[in-house]
Amino acid sequence: MKQKIFAYLQLMRFPNLFTSIADVLAGYLIVKGLKISIPELLALCISTAFIYGGGCILNDVRDRERDSVERPQRPIPSGRVSVPEAFTLTIVFFGLGLAAAFWVGKAVFFVAFLLVSLVVSYDVVTKETPFWGPINMGACRGANLLLGMSLSFDWPMAAFLFPLLSFTYVFALTTLSHFEVDGGLGGKGWVVSGCLAMVITVLLILSLTHQLAVDGLIYIGLLAAFAAPPLMAGFLRPSPQRVGRAVKFLILGIPLLDAVYVSGIHGWAWGIPVALCALPSTILARYLYVT
Repeated sequence: MKQKIFAYLQLMRFPNLFTSIADVLAGYLIVKGLKISIPELLALCISTAFIYGGGCILNDVRDRERDSVERPQRPIPSGRVSVPEAFTLTIVFFGLGLAAAFWVGKAVFFVAFLLVSLVVSYDVVTKETPFWGPINMGACRGANLLLGMSLSFDWPMAAFLFPLLSFTYVFALTTLSHFEVDGGLGGKGWVVSGCLAMVITVLLILSLTHQLAVDGLIYIGLLAAFAAPPLMAGFLRPSPQRVGRAVKFLILGIPLLDAVYVSGIHGWAWGIPVALCALPSTILARYLYVT
């Protein structure tokens, strides 16, 4: 039984669920401020966790033949989880995620439905394409942030850029992940570094022009300290292991990016609960894979 549960946790990329929750928590705090409803926020976190988990399981169903050659130890190719089991779990997770969103409200349900559609589109259609795959995955993260922001559309002006910045950041790390198997970046290294530099530059400009509080710079620094060393190692000495580690740390750093948004609107203290989502992700990533 323990082995089966562990296999399910591997399938759903359990450490990554906290990065998904960080998106929703950030979006919620941005638009609601101190007007927090615990049941409402909990339902949003449940919704994003189930949708994200369902997408990861579907991803492994889609990749089962490739994984049988490149990653035979994973749950489906190793036989610990059957394809019918995994597919059923995907449907159940998507259903629970949509139900939790519907409980919160119609606008939230609409965004959740859009998110599920984008996730399925990535796993089934665009995943293997070098351009549309990263765009699709970036759209998934942008929509996930919107899921938390969809309780209200009375946003601060700078907040309209946040989903686009998340899109760009995840576009970059997904582009990088395409080179995780062979480790060769080719000419795409400049795309990845350019997108990440664009995200940081826009946030710095917003801070310097007082569109965001300078408090957010704290979390930009933390993100750079966290993700830059493995990213530089992946660029300078590319190998499957180093590129994979760079992708891993960029994913685990998403809560720090989300914390930039929140602290930029409300002050540095508001970013703490969002940034702390990186802690369980990083700890659990020692035992469960994230890519």
